[in-house]
Amino acid sequence: MQLDFGDIEDVAGLYAFISNRAKICTPPYKIKIIAGCDVHYGDMAYASCIIYDIEDSVVVEQVDVRTPIMRDYKPGLFALREAPPIVEALKRVYSDVQCIVVDGHGIAHPKGAGLATFIGIIFDRPSYGVAKNRLVGEYNMPGNHKGAWEPLYFNGEKVGEVIRTRANTKPIFVSPGHKIDFTTARELTLKLAKRSKIPEPLRLSHLRAKEMVKLLKKGG
Repeated sequence: MQLDFGDIEDVAGLYAFISNRAKICTPPYKIKIIAGCDVHYGDMAYASCIIYDIEDSVVVEQVDVRTPIMRDYKPGLFALREAPPIVEALKRVYSDVQCIVVDGHGIAHPKGAGLATFIGIIFDRPSYGVAKNRLVGEYNMPGNHKGAWEPLYFNGEKVGEVIRTRANTKPIFVSPGHKIDFTTARELTLKLAKRSKIPEPLRLSHLRAKEMVKLLKKGG
């Protein structure tokens, strides 16, 4: 699916379109290769996608791109700003990516379609979002041990989970974007939370995108 993010007039209609296409279901295969994607900003948008082999715990590919910043940040419209550089990076990936995780939300969004939903539908791949802060919904605080979790509800429906990936740290908010279920997103997140409370491929993409901006400022 292709979207022209630079020429969108009916924003509400676009979000409704994406939300209606989102499917929350069990992936048809065991996920082995996952892409973690994040973006940082300088004079341009700098995106990094880390392709990670879950079984072997190794990075198999890395793609970095920089693109023009197409939109200013507006609460609730994060995907319109963040998706274009991520899309450009994922287009250059050679590996057969089976799942995509992004720094953001999936269906745990006021319009039912966050960044993870957009990316999953554009590439027709299972996708989910991991965020440090809640965007919508109500929940009970999970227990203080690794693996503890509680459902996140919005307008009477479950839209995500609040998961403690490390003991004695704040929980994270995980929500499916497309073609993945709550259980699979939770299990992947817990399995991949190795050196921090967020999944390793997402941690690495965050560090790389941030490094790209620093190199620019140093004239690198």
